[in-house]
Amino acid sequence: MGVLVVLIGAWGILAPAKITDFVSRFSSKGGLWASSAIRLVLGLALWFAAPESRAPLLLQVLGVVAIVAGIMIPFMGVERFEALIAWWTKLSPSSQRLWSLAAVGIVTGWRVRGARMTRWRRRRRRNVNERRAAIGVAAPRRVLGADVDKRA
Repeated sequence: MGVLVVLIGAWGILAPAKITDFVSRFSSKGGLWASSAIRLVLGLALWFAAPESRAPLLLQVLGVVAIVAGIMIPFMGVERFEALIAWWTKLSPSSQRLWSLAAVGIVTGWRVRGARMTRWRRRRRRNVNERRAAIGVAAPRRVLGADVDKRA
């Protein structure tokens, strides 16, 4: 999902006029329903991906927000939906680039932070295991993702 956000964000940075044309195609009753369906699908994807992520609670909250937004969009009405799209299409290209850059930056920062945390956790686990070995305590054995002490 992060790759999709980065690709769309890069598209918005490189060609804001093209993304404006794409967004303006949603300015209709059918676009309202398509937008609602996209939000619901993305929300469900976040919800079901959450247990396997490094931040399950955050992804579940974002998933619920997207699902609620997907449910509420049809209640917005076509006129307000079209006004929202008109607002977005009237933004200057530099403003659109800034929004796209923010999306790319947030996702990329999240990925870099996650990679650093994973390295930190590995290093910390290695240090703990070395300390355990120094005092004669067996290191835990990993079985199907759970820590199990190997005491025989």
